[in-house]
This record gives sequence, structure tokens and C-alpha cells, in this order.
Amino acid sequence: QQDRPKYYLGHSLELGFAVAGLIAVAVMRLSYQRINRRREQMGTGNLTEEEMTRMGDKSPSYRYML
Repeated sequence: QQDRPKYYLGHSLELGFAVAGLIAVAVMRLSYQRINRRREQMGTGNLTEEEMTRMGDKSPSYRYML
């Protein structure tokens, strides 16, 4: 009993990393929703398909997804 290993630090770090990852995913999802909502309200304006294609992820028709 006295010689058994104690992994408190390792287990705590692992749980901390897992929780930090879940929080990061939640924050990213909320920010993607906000960006997509803003782009929907903005509309495409007078841009042609070719101009929007050249803009890449800055195009108003581009949507972020998880």
C-alpha cells in the first residue's frame, strides 16, 4: 500500500488538457456562427462568381463549418 504510485499530477494534467480542448471547440463554434451570421446579413453585393472565387475564404458566400 505504501509503495503504490500516485498519479495525481498526471491525471490532473490530462483532464486539464481535455477540458481546455472542449472549451476551445466551443469558442471556435460560437465565433464561426457569429462570422457566418454577419456574412449572411452582409449579402454578396455586386460581386461576380469569379470575384468571389478569387477571394477564397474572405468571400461573403463562404461558410465556416465544424
